[in-house]
Amino acid sequence: MRLLQRRRDEEGSLGEAECYAHSYGDHVSDHVDPVPAEAPPPAPSIPWEIDPLRHVTSEGLKRQFEERLRARRRRSLSGR
Repeated sequence: MRLLQRRRDEEGSLGEAECYAHSYGDHVSDHVDPVPAEAPPPAPSIPWEIDPLRHVTSEGLKRQFEERLRARRRRSLSGR
């Protein structure tokens, strides 16, 4: 990679011509060397220990919500 050489006493930003020369000017190599990729290591196995009594499904959660909502309505009606 060719680095842009600037004098230390120079202040300010680069000009358009300097940027173009840096990006598209003479390059040491105008090709890309392919590098063979290594296969990723195998993923570790994660043991799943789900307690069926504590595991909540979306249906079970919906059922619990509806039960609590009915209980709340019963309490509000009996309190009148």
